[in-house]
Amino acid sequence: LRVGQSASVVADAYAAQRFAARVLSIAPSVDAQRGSIEVKLALLAAPPAFLREDMTLSVEVETARVDGARVLPLAALRAPGADGSAAVLVVEAGLAKERRVRLGLHTLEAVEVVDGLAESEQVLVGGALRAGQRVRVRVVSWEPSQRAVGAAASNAGAALTNAMGR
Repeated sequence: LRVGQSASVVADAYAAQRFAARVLSIAPSVDAQRGSIEVKLALLAAPPAFLREDMTLSVEVETARVDGARVLPLAALRAPGADGSAAVLVVEAGLAKERRVRLGLHTLEAVEVVDGLAESEQVLVGGALRAGQRVRVRVVSWEPSQRAVGAAASNAGAALTNAMGR
């Protein structure tokens, strides 16, 4: 987290109405009683009319960005390694085949694939699948802001932002 990073703010009571901000300051120490760090944000435009003091807000701070990233839902990962890699299942000649991939940025629901996966390959999502198993693929459109269900193709061309959780 750094001063100047972009943030997206949403009041929990108005979840469909996001507004933009930037990190203005970060406290130099942790509040030991609350186990938190004070982060101040500056709004990029006039505050929305519905915003009131003491409202609960959720903030996502963009800590990194990769445009054109190959992105997968976290549900597609199997056997994550300590070296920044993980196994995924890809479709090859109608069979599920395990493939090791190198990972990049992570969010709470998505991960960037840096190496080990071709743009045209289909990645399988589903806990009961095993390598070598015959599969029939149903391609499901997926964006990083959506939850993964069923099978998902690699999403080349997406922008992945590494955002702090809510």
